Amino acid sequence: MLRDAQMPQFTGPEELRTELFQLLASDARAVNLVLQHCFDGVFYWDLKDFSRQFVGPKFWEMLGIDAGSKEARDWHSRVHSEDRQNFYEAVEKAVQDPDVGIDQIVRYRMENGEWLHIRTRGMIILDAGGLPSRLLVLNSDVSDQISLEASERESRQKLEQALKDKQTSEEELQFIFDAMPLQVFYKDDKNIILRANKLAADNLGMNAEDLKGADTYDLFPDMAAKYHKDDLKVIDSGVPELGIVEAYAPKDRPTGWVKTDKIPMRFEDGSRTLLVVAADITELKEQAAKLEKLSEASSQFASIAAHDLRSPLRQTRALMDMLLSEVRGAGVELSDDGTFALEHITVTLNKMEKMVSDLHMLSKLESRTIERLPVDINIVMDRVQRAHEDLLIEANANVSVAPIPQITGSERLVEYVLSNLLRNACNFRDGDSVAIHVDAELDVPNQRQKIYFSDNGIGIPEGQHKRIFEPFARLEAGKSGEGTGLGLAIVSRIMTAHGGDVSIDSAYKSGTRFVLEFPVSGVLGHGS
Repeated sequence: MLRDAQMPQFTGPEELRTELFQLLASDARAVNLVLQHCFDGVFYWDLKDFSRQFVGPKFWEMLGIDAGSKEARDWHSRVHSEDRQNFYEAVEKAVQDPDVGIDQIVRYRMENGEWLHIRTRGMIILDAGGLPSRLLVLNSDVSDQISLEASERESRQKLEQALKDKQTSEEELQFIFDAMPLQVFYKDDKNIILRANKLAADNLGMNAEDLKGADTYDLFPDMAAKYHKDDLKVIDSGVPELGIVEAYAPKDRPTGWVKTDKIPMRFEDGSRTLLVVAADITELKEQAAKLEKLSEASSQFASIAAHDLRSPLRQTRALMDMLLSEVRGAGVELSDDGTFALEHITVTLNKMEKMVSDLHMLSKLESRTIERLPVDINIVMDRVQRAHEDLLIEANANVSVAPIPQITGSERLVEYVLSNLLRNACNFRDGDSVAIHVDAELDVPNQRQKIYFSDNGIGIPEGQHKRIFEPFARLEAGKSGEGTGLGLAIVSRIMTAHGGDVSIDSAYKSGTRFVLEFPVSGVLGHGS
């Protein structure tokens, strides 16, 4: 129960704004909540004495540093040398003109040696005499965005170089185009397509070869005029235009949305062309929250594998079983190498079937509507332990489960999540045994039921806490060859489909602690 909770009086916007300021001025709990959940780090400096600086604990956690340790003192030394001077100059300009403010990307070195890109936004606070007195800085981690932009930029540069390189053959050029996981069109200034990749052609129901020489006005009758106008603007300016979000309406094909980059190109013979790279963001536009962590390339690959790989795998398995049956029936004595080869083929087929099954689940999860039924985690966890009894014995595992409140969702999918975490804890144990503990906490401010799945295994390096949930991501340590590299990606998809999230507790140092967050049914209010 929330002690001393009181229902607030309904007031107007301005009164609420004033009330909020008063709350932050008088209630340390409210300030701590803002510092912990609204920003990736807060700085507050005394401009008259730079040795007096408050740095919010979340900033150090983001860098993988214990906020109470000696390392959590000097953030200056962790700023990239190329960014440090620029940042100081920005502070000086803001001091000279407080209306300017600060907005920069600054690289910080994490404890594991990797770099985080932090967007730093700050403002100068004046004293009663109107002189600069304090500097307030709010930080946001934009590393993922920077990494994605760099990857897309590198792909575009490869395409540009291939087009300019006169030594590149037609076959090589088309291979480079087709290797792009995005739609690629290469057009002239008259809106004629000179070349396209396979993905772009597939979306139009055509072959890439047939697209050569096609008129965009014939392919996109409703949008061609706008495309042509926008293309000529970029071609005439000679300046690339990136991140254009626009409608995608091909003739007699499904419509949608794309995010487009347009790069103008000019050649010595005076010809003017345009390289267009487009990502389909239709589902992102319609279901932004759900598809935030999904990549178009992985979903396409999952769909292809799920539908096209199952049949040949089943045929291979059937032929393998037939071969083994004939060998045994004929009483043939195989050499050690022959026996090893047949056993290895069988193991590999089993692993491939598991991978295809996992890929199939990935593709289904992207369009799945999660059932909303009560799920008793205690019962599910008991069932998971019984299903993995042999593995728990092999790993000498000790499992303890605290009483956990019910959540709402799909019992089968929740069981998959817990099974995956249990197998990982056993496979990535530190030594001959492992201790696993499952407990829960109700996060009232964020309306979440948190379930903690902890082990005392080898742990996961700080720099891999986000990457480990990507498809085919693997730990560098642990049992070689274990799993398909899709388990935690599926766990992440399942939690997203439930409207929740999964993360790794960076403050937990005795192994690994996964945090599963499920939305709470209803609204927690007075008396909860």
